[in-house]
Amino acid sequence: MCHLCHPGAEMTQSTLFPTPRPRSARERWLDQLPDWLILTIENQNQRLGPYAHLAGCPRCHQPVLKALDNRWDHLCDAKVDLTLLTNADELQALLAGRTTHTIEKGVTGITITERDKTAIQKKPANQSLHPVAPQHRCNEHLGYPIPWEHLFPRPKEATNEPPF
Repeated sequence: MCHLCHPGAEMTQSTLFPTPRPRSARERWLDQLPDWLILTIENQNQRLGPYAHLAGCPRCHQPVLKALDNRWDHLCDAKVDLTLLTNADELQALLAGRTTHTIEKGVTGITITERDKTAIQKKPANQSLHPVAPQHRCNEHLGYPIPWEHLFPRPKEATNEPPF
């Protein structure tokens, strides 16, 4: 009850600050993310399409980027780890049978493109302008974590200053 509408109602802390609902086992991957990123994720389109969205792996509950591959056909779905590969890491991933992908952040969203041998030869992972990430495999971590701010824009802090 609202104490303004009902003068006899009691104002409690739970009324002012409701506790968030408990997360299911499938949503536990959200516990490792900063609050500002969780708010960004809640506003994302969760359908599989050409632009990537952050999701949790259903088996290992690690955050991954999911999208349709950004090649000409958009037919293959890609699920990549949020790790940055070096040349040696990319070679290790390829020898293990994993594909590697370029993560490109654009104005409309993040796209994921599988790297073929031409892309690997022309722009090795260390010289690529965009992060190179491996295909996701549960409990097989490879590379270095990509900072969240490189993929998702951090919201500006609200101030009381005028915008001019």
